[in-house]
Amino acid sequence: MSFRILKFILKKLIKSRSILIKTDDTEYLIDNGNDPIILRINNKNFLKKIYYAPSLVLTEGYMDKDYELENTSFFEFSDLLIENYNKYLEKLSNTIFFRIFIIINPLFQLNFVKSSKNNVASHYDLSDKLYDLFLDDTRQYSCAYFEKDTDTLSDAQNNKMNRLADKLLLNSSDNVLDIGCGWGSLSKNFVKNFNCNVKGISLSEEQIKYCNQQLENNVNKEKLNYSLQDYRDENNSYSKIVSVGMFEHVGKPFYKTYFKKINELLSDEGIAVVHTIGNIRTPKLTPTFIRKYIFPGGYIPSLSEIMPAIERSGLIISDIEVLRLHYAKTLSHWFQNFKNSKDEVLKLYDERFIRMWEAYLNLSELSFLKGDNVIFQLVLTKKRDSFPLVRKKIN
Repeated sequence: MSFRILKFILKKLIKSRSILIKTDDTEYLIDNGNDPIILRINNKNFLKKIYYAPSLVLTEGYMDKDYELENTSFFEFSDLLIENYNKYLEKLSNTIFFRIFIIINPLFQLNFVKSSKNNVASHYDLSDKLYDLFLDDTRQYSCAYFEKDTDTLSDAQNNKMNRLADKLLLNSSDNVLDIGCGWGSLSKNFVKNFNCNVKGISLSEEQIKYCNQQLENNVNKEKLNYSLQDYRDENNSYSKIVSVGMFEHVGKPFYKTYFKKINELLSDEGIAVVHTIGNIRTPKLTPTFIRKYIFPGGYIPSLSEIMPAIERSGLIISDIEVLRLHYAKTLSHWFQNFKNSKDEVLKLYDERFIRMWEAYLNLSELSFLKGDNVIFQLVLTKKRDSFPLVRKKIN
């Protein structure tokens, strides 16, 4: 029964390429008039839940080698699936079943302080060596900004940091809070180039440990401070606040808390910039694979979900910019780096982890190429004249 469902799903979703499904005792061809992708099933048992969760089953099946793609990559196979799968999701979004799931979806994002720390640790407290293998030398794990086709990943990450500094109107008198500071690249960049004071906070023990180790040899260390803490526990006042790639972990039930805290911490003349992955269409569910294996408690919001919380916080939305395909290019660089370092990754983790991480990077790239994911950069102020009429130095 489950094998028949697999054939039905693939026939519905893949229209542009033939597929030859092989098992030990049978073959089935979905003929679309061209050379077929060969999908060899090694274990039919993994298909038992395919009717209820096809994307999770196909991803877990790849991780566990329950099937093999004999003449194509996971990225190319997923690329063929995703366009029609997105159309299927759009139809599903109009059903009562989906609307019920949207109502209960925030229950998967109850990111209280303790659960937030555990969720962060599950991803960001992996081996430091892993991140060194696929990130660039700035060690930034967020969307880069490619100004030219010739930009390297490092160029693009520096472009991103400069762009954020421009929006914040940084100067030497600023006291800056970096919410979700990662491994400290952004804060170090701000201090080096603008001579401001920066406090970076994160819930990742490994990230804060790394930041403090790097601080020992930093000539500007008196202007940098890192703390292992939740944003809700911060009480100082700041002229500038920046948060890059952290809002996805806040959880919809805490949007009001998050923006009220920014309002509380920001000075009257201050500027805050929130850089987050966003959804350009109606609200969606977090893909089961991502929630289960990659970012527990994570959620990609639509603007319609963010704006009410900002409006109630007392902050003003002074500027919104949407970066569309920059993250797809970033993820493509990360995947190539990861692929080229496979032998080194195997010294840290097993083959299943490698296939899980490949699926994560591939599916994330496709979510920006063909799905609904983009980057929102929101500039928030308390006064309407705190941000200039024209974006400073931004093309």
